Amino acid sequence: MINAKSHWKKSITYFFIGLFSIYLLSDFIAFQIFKYNAVKRIDGYERLNHGRYDKISQDIKTVVSKLSLTCDSKDVKIMQDYANTSNNIRIIQLIADHKLCSIYGNKPAITSYYSKQNAIYNNKLSIYNYSNNRLIFNYKINSHSTISFVSESIDPFYISRMINDNNISIFVECNNQKLKISNNKPLLSSLYSFSHKMDNGYTLVINLSKEGLKHIKNDYIFVFIALSFCCLLICLSFALRFDKNKSIQQLIKQGLNKGEFIPYYQPIIDSKTNQLSGCEVLVRWKRCNGEIFPPYLFIKNVENSHLIYPMTLSILQQVIEDLSHLPVLSDNFCASINITPKQLENYKFMDKCLSAINSQQRDKPNIALEVTERIPFSDIAKAKAVMTYLSENGVKLKLDDAGTGFGGFSYLQTLPFDAIKIDKMFIDTIGTNDMKRNILNAIISFGHETKLEMIAEGVETKQQVEYLMKKDVHLIQGYFYAKPMPFSEFYRYATQFM
Repeated sequence: MINAKSHWKKSITYFFIGLFSIYLLSDFIAFQIFKYNAVKRIDGYERLNHGRYDKISQDIKTVVSKLSLTCDSKDVKIMQDYANTSNNIRIIQLIADHKLCSIYGNKPAITSYYSKQNAIYNNKLSIYNYSNNRLIFNYKINSHSTISFVSESIDPFYISRMINDNNISIFVECNNQKLKISNNKPLLSSLYSFSHKMDNGYTLVINLSKEGLKHIKNDYIFVFIALSFCCLLICLSFALRFDKNKSIQQLIKQGLNKGEFIPYYQPIIDSKTNQLSGCEVLVRWKRCNGEIFPPYLFIKNVENSHLIYPMTLSILQQVIEDLSHLPVLSDNFCASINITPKQLENYKFMDKCLSAINSQQRDKPNIALEVTERIPFSDIAKAKAVMTYLSENGVKLKLDDAGTGFGGFSYLQTLPFDAIKIDKMFIDTIGTNDMKRNILNAIISFGHETKLEMIAEGVETKQQVEYLMKKDVHLIQGYFYAKPMPFSEFYRYATQFM
């Protein structure tokens, strides 16, 4: 429980680290929110005003082609008609040979009080920032004539509605020239800045002030609350999951100390002679109240912790003790105990196992070790060295779940196995059209070619036994002959083969 408390403290620490990280990233998050909303507004504006500034350029050329450049009533009428029908232009003014006319007749329509310091120049066209978020387009027709168009308000691109004008600067860039189109006077820092290319070829550059960022954070405080809540949930989930696993591991540890993990034995029968050839040892958790748990309820927790080592030794010692009470069986009889690839790569641990096996004081060990193919070896060379050491000391080695895992036939070609166990997955294909039956036949063929002993697992029907006998596979393990049983039952079962 001390470890559990420690882990809860660690989870709380991670939570506060998460909160501090959110605080440190708050400016970045707020700016990304602003940028996302700004781009959405710009895109919306472009959808409503698609090609607007390209059309203004076309409008300018169209109007100029119709004007006589004399500022007579016809010129005024042409400008009025265009201003009234255009979605892009509101004011038009012409200066030709020192004569001035506009949509208001011979009166000026455009004040001369707009800034001419900053502009975008494109051949004969120059664009300036005009009042009320509008742009003015001056087109030089010839050396004596200039026509001016004032666009509709761009507001600017609806972005200023998101935030106070004093906290945002908006520029239009074209041909490496920049034109400020927002109303605020100060030039804001580009610390929080982004660019967005528009359909018409112009690029918007938008700068946000530190104060503006604060407004964004205040407006979107719910986002930061949601992030903090998610951080809390993640840390809580992590702590609870650990606490659950830790509780299970504590129970397993207590069970080991109390001797609650016991071996069950499933017989292996030679179908050719109907004799007991051996058995597989399967662990069961028998609680103090008599309740028995199958391995799938706890084995993953055991394999993922150091508890797999004391459990394997405990089961091995119990099996050795149990086998010492059995009547003399055939010399080929052996009980197979499951181990993991990680254990098999551990020389010191396997040496302890070998010492326990040799304590039987038999000429030939009657304990075999099964290693599953479902878990990969991390160090093949080390495993091979340990397996060779065990083989030299008379311990048989079997590959469990053959054909279902990581190594395939490569393990059988590299490592010194004595036998393979054909998984129930393939046995179940007998009598069906399942494509995996081809794999079953391939495994059997490989076993015969390499002269490996073959044991069929999970055999449940007479049809399966007969099929395997035809394939010269006679060692059968499964419910067709017997289910896993405690030693007291296995003892009675074994004595009938004496």
